[in-house]
Amino acid sequence: MEREENGKLKPVQCAALENKKTLFRQVQQMTYSLIEWRSQILSGTLPKDELAELKKKVTAKIDYGNRILGLDLVVRDDNGNILDPDATSTIALFKAHETASKRVNERIQEERSLQQDLGLRGQSIFNSTHTYSLYVNVKNFVCNIGEDAELLMSLYDPDQSLFISENYLVRWGSTGMPKEIEKLNNLQAVFTDLSSSDLIRPRISLVCQIVRVGHMELKEGKKHTCGLRRPFGVAVMDITDIIHGKVDDEEKQHFIPFQQIAMETYIRQRQLIMAPLITSHVIGENEPLTSVFNKVIAAKEVNHKGQGLWVSLKLLPGDLAQVQKDFSHLVDRSTAVARKMGFPEIILPGDVRNDIYVTLVHGEFDKGKKKTPKNVEVTMSVHDEDGNLVEKAIHPGAGYEGISEYKSVVYYQVKQPCWYETVKVSIAIEEVSRCHLRFTFRHRSSQESRDKYEKAFGMAFVKLMNADGTTLQDGRHNLIVYKGENKKMEDAKCYLTLPGTKVEMEDRDGLSVKHQPHVTNFTPTKDSTKDSFQIATLICSTKLTQNGEKDMLVHGVLKIKDDSQFQLSSWKQELELGLSTSRTKVVCTVLRVDLLGLLNWRSNSQNIGHNLKKLMEVDGGEIVKFLQDTLDALFNIMMEMSDNESYDFLVFDALVFIISLIGDIKFQHFNPVLETYIYKHFSATLAYVTLKEHPFRPGRTDEVLMGKLWFCSLILLLCFSESDSYWKLTKVLNYYVGNAEDASKTELLFAALKALKYLFRFIVQSRVLYLRFYGKSEDGDEFNNAIRKLFLSFNVLMDRPLEEAVKIKGATLKYLPNIINDVKLVFDPAELSILFSKFIQSIPDNQLVRQKLNCMTKIVDSDLFRQAECRDVLLPLLVDQLSGQLDDNSSKPDHEACSQLLSNILEILDRKEVGPTAVHIQLIMERLLRRINRTVIGMSRQSPHIGSFVACMTAILRQMEDSHYNHYISTFKTRQDLIDFLMETFIMFKDLIGKNVYANDWMVMTMMQSRVFLRAINQYTSVLHRFFLDTTSFELQLWNNYFHLAVAFLTHDSLQLENFSHAKRNKMVKKYGDMRKDIGFKIKDMWCNLGPHKIKFIPSMVGPILEVTLTPEPELRKATIPIFFDMMQCEFNFSGSRNFHM
Repeated sequence: MEREENGKLKPVQCAALENKKTLFRQVQQMTYSLIEWRSQILSGTLPKDELAELKKKVTAKIDYGNRILGLDLVVRDDNGNILDPDATSTIALFKAHETASKRVNERIQEERSLQQDLGLRGQSIFNSTHTYSLYVNVKNFVCNIGEDAELLMSLYDPDQSLFISENYLVRWGSTGMPKEIEKLNNLQAVFTDLSSSDLIRPRISLVCQIVRVGHMELKEGKKHTCGLRRPFGVAVMDITDIIHGKVDDEEKQHFIPFQQIAMETYIRQRQLIMAPLITSHVIGENEPLTSVFNKVIAAKEVNHKGQGLWVSLKLLPGDLAQVQKDFSHLVDRSTAVARKMGFPEIILPGDVRNDIYVTLVHGEFDKGKKKTPKNVEVTMSVHDEDGNLVEKAIHPGAGYEGISEYKSVVYYQVKQPCWYETVKVSIAIEEVSRCHLRFTFRHRSSQESRDKYEKAFGMAFVKLMNADGTTLQDGRHNLIVYKGENKKMEDAKCYLTLPGTKVEMEDRDGLSVKHQPHVTNFTPTKDSTKDSFQIATLICSTKLTQNGEKDMLVHGVLKIKDDSQFQLSSWKQELELGLSTSRTKVVCTVLRVDLLGLLNWRSNSQNIGHNLKKLMEVDGGEIVKFLQDTLDALFNIMMEMSDNESYDFLVFDALVFIISLIGDIKFQHFNPVLETYIYKHFSATLAYVTLKEHPFRPGRTDEVLMGKLWFCSLILLLCFSESDSYWKLTKVLNYYVGNAEDASKTELLFAALKALKYLFRFIVQSRVLYLRFYGKSEDGDEFNNAIRKLFLSFNVLMDRPLEEAVKIKGATLKYLPNIINDVKLVFDPAELSILFSKFIQSIPDNQLVRQKLNCMTKIVDSDLFRQAECRDVLLPLLVDQLSGQLDDNSSKPDHEACSQLLSNILEILDRKEVGPTAVHIQLIMERLLRRINRTVIGMSRQSPHIGSFVACMTAILRQMEDSHYNHYISTFKTRQDLIDFLMETFIMFKDLIGKNVYANDWMVMTMMQSRVFLRAINQYTSVLHRFFLDTTSFELQLWNNYFHLAVAFLTHDSLQLENFSHAKRNKMVKKYGDMRKDIGFKIKDMWCNLGPHKIKFIPSMVGPILEVTLTPEPELRKATIPIFFDMMQCEFNFSGSRNFHM
C-alpha cells in the first residue's frame, strides 16, 4: 500500500480503510443477529405466527447484507421462500425483483437517515402506522416526603389544557421504595391508542401528580388524623421530541424534576387564618395540582434540589396487541395499560370497551356554623337502583385493581376547592342502565378525636342512563348537593326520585305541584343551600350511545302491547313449549340498540324519513358500534314500507353512507364485520326454516300464529323481505345512474359508486336467498334484465360528451369492476363479459384513457378473466385497446397504464389453472408483439417503464411455442416486412444485451431474459436459413446484424462464468448451463452454411470472431478457432492474385 514520505497512509487510503472497517462491523453485527435468530428457529418453541415473522426478519437481514456486500439480489415469495424462475412467470419474477429491490433500498435509506438525521429515525415504520403506544419505565423516585405517596402519571396537552390519557398509578412508600416491593425495578406502563393526530400536537407533556397520604399537615403526632390524601407537588417533562420520533432510546434515563407546592405561602396562609378578621386566600399547599404543573410548564426551569423522577421512554408503533408482539422485551402481561381517554384513530371490531371517565372538577361549600371553611373530602361510589354498592368499579389509575370507594384530595380550609381528579368507572354493559354515581361530602378534621365523629354533611348523585335511554352526555354537570339525615342520604329509593343535576331541577320546575315527587325533609330549593358541586364525564364505549334520538336501551327484551316487558329467554321458552298466553300477542319486533329513532320506526312511521336523513349526521364511531342493528333496521324499513318508494331512496342513501363510513381509514377494520353481516346474519335465519313444514305467504295479514308456528312464520317473513331487496336496490341505483345529469344527485351517485362493491354484495346475497327459496322460475328473467338495464344506463352515461359528468364517469370506471366477482355468482359469466365489453366500447376514443385502461386492468384481475369462455370475449377488446395506445401514430400513449394492463394479462395467461391459452397468446403475438418491440426501441433507457415493457416482451417470447413462432413468421405479407421485423428484433436484442435495463444485482431476471433471447435467436436463425440464404434472396445486412448480436450475447458479462465464485458458477451451470457454448456452436453452424457468401464478411467479422475465441472456455475455443482458418482459406480462394489482403 502506497504511503507518504513520513510513512503514513494517504488520506484517500485512510478513508477507504475506514469504510471497510465500518462495513466489517455492520456485517459482523448482522451475522450475530442471524446466529441468534437461527437458534430461536431451531429451538422449535416459537408459535407459528412468531416463527413466520422471525423468518421474514431473517430474510430481510440477509437481503440487506447481500446488497451492502455487492452480491446478487435474492427474490422470494410472500413466505420468504426463494422463487424458482422455472416455476414463476416472467411478470411475477419481474415484480418480485421490483419489490425486493424497493424493500432493500428503503432499509438502506433508513440506515442512512439514522446516521444523518435522528429526526427521521424509524420514519418508514411509523409512516404505515395509525395507532401508537408510549412505553414508560419508572426507574426511581427521589423525594423527601416522609409519608406514603401516590404518583399519578398521564399525558397532557398544555396548549389545550387537556389530559390525553388516563392515569398510571404508582404507590410509593415512606421508605423511598414502592409500596409493593415486588414491583421494584418493574414499574412499567404503556399508554395506548395514541393516533397520528396526537403525534402532531405542537406540545405534549408527561405529567406526574404527587399526592401524599398521611396527616393533614407534615408533622408527627399520634393524635393526628391519618390516611388523608393531600396535594404535595408535581413533576413535568416535555416529551414532544419523543412523541415526534426524534428521540428513540429506551435505555436512556430521563430526569423529571420535582416541584413541591410552595411551603412558605402555606405558612403565611396559616398565619392569616389565625387572624379571624382577615379573609384567607387559597394559596400554598391548597393550590390545585393542575395549576402548579401549568406554572411549571410555563416556567420551564425548576429548583428541584436533586429531587425528581427517573424514567425511560420509547414510542412504539402499533396497538397493545401489536406492541406486545413486536416489543415483547419491553411490554408483557405485567405491564400496566393506560388507555387514551377517547378512541384511537382506527377502531378495531374486537375492541370491546365500556369506560366512563369521571372528573371531580370543583365545588363550593358553605362553612355553616364553623368559623373557617371546611376541609372537604369527596367520596365517590357506584350503586345500583336498589342502593347496593357495585364492588371494585372505580379505577383511580392503571396498574391496580378497581376499588369500591374513591376518596378525593383534601384541601385545607378552602371554600371553593378545585380537584380536577379523574377516575375511570367500569361497569358491565347490562348494569349501566341500573347504576348511578353517588358523591358524599365530609369535613375532615386534622385531629383524630374530632374526625371520627364527623359525618357526611351532604350528598349528590347522577344517573348514568337518561330517561330516554341514552347515556349521560359528555361534558360538565352541575350536581345538586342534598342535605339531610345520613340514613336518607344512603337510601337510593329516597333520593333517586329527585333531580340529580341543576338541569333536571329546572326541567321539573315546569311540572305542576301534584306531579312533584314527595320528598319531605330531603328536598333542596334554590335558596335552601348554597353548596354546589361540578363533575365532568367522558364516555368511551363500544356499546353505549349518547344519541338523543334513541328510545330505550333494552337488551334482549320484547315490547308488549300493554307496555309490559319480559325477558327474551322466557319468551323463547314459551314458544318452544307451544304455550298460548296473553304475552305472546306482541308487536312483531325485537327492540335493539338502533340509532336516530330507527328503533321505534313502526310506531312512529310519520318520522321515518326524518330519522333516515338524521342517520347521516351521526358520528361514525356511534354507527359502527351498532352496525348490525342499524343495517337490520334499514332493510326492515325498505321491505315493510314497500308501498312508499321514497323510503327506498332514503334507505339506499343511508346504506351508501354506512358503507362509505366503513371505507374510511378510521373504521377500515370493520370491513370483516360488514362482510360477516352480509354472508351470515343477512341469511342466518334460512338454516332453521323449511318451507314444506311451515307454508307462509308474503303479505299475509292473518293474526300472528301462536307458539312455534308463529316464530317460524316471523323468521320466514324476514327471509322473504331480505331476499326481495335486490330489486329495490338495483332500481334505486339505476334511477341515479339514469339521472346523472341532475346536479342535485351528483354527490349521491358519486357516493353510491364508491360503495358499489358492498351494495352489490347485498344485492347478490339477496338474490342468492331468493333463488334458494323460489328457484329461477318464479321471477323469470327479471333479475338479469335489471342488471342489463343498469349496464345500459352506464353505457348511455359514458357515451355523453366529456365535459358532462366527468367526475361520475371517472368514478364509474374506477368502481364498476369491483362488482364482477360477486355478480358472476348469480349472473352468466359469459354474458357479463359481453356487458363489460360493451361498456368499455361505449367510451369515446381519446377520453378518460388512463381511467379506461385501469378499469380494464381490474377486469383482468377479476375471476372473470380466469375463465376461458370469458377471455374469448374480453381479450380481443383488451388487445385492440392496447394496440391503439401503442400504435406508432398515437400522440400521447399512457405507458404506465398500458404496461400494467399488459403485465396482468400475461401473468394470468401463464398460470396453469386458467386452462388452455395458446389461442390467446397467438392473438397477443399477432397484434402486440411488434408494437411492444417498437415501443422498447423508441423508449429512453431512463424511463421508469422500460423495465416493465421489456419484461412484457420477454414474457410473450417465453410463452410462445415453436408453432407460434412459425405462425407469426407466416403472418408477414411481404418479404420486406419480414426483413424489417428481423432487423428491428436483432438491433433491439443487441441493444438490450449491451445496455441492460435491469440493475446489476438482478441476476435471476437477467439470466432468465438471456435464456429467452437465446431461444428466440435460434428460432429466427431458421428464418434466415429458409428465406435469406440463397444467392437471389441473400440479405447481407440482416446476416451481419445476426452475427454481431450473437457475438454480443456470447461476450456479455453475465455469462462469463469464470468471473464468478465457485459456488455461484456451479449453481448457474446447473440451472442454465453455459449459454455461451450454445450460441457459439450456432455461430459456427451459421458461418459454415454461408457458403459463397462468407467472403462478404471478411474482414469485418475477424474482430468479433476473435472476441469469441478469446473466451476462456475450451470447447468453445475448439469450435470457433477453425473459423479463422476458414476465413483465410476463403479469402485466399476468392482473391484473384491468390493473396491475403492486409
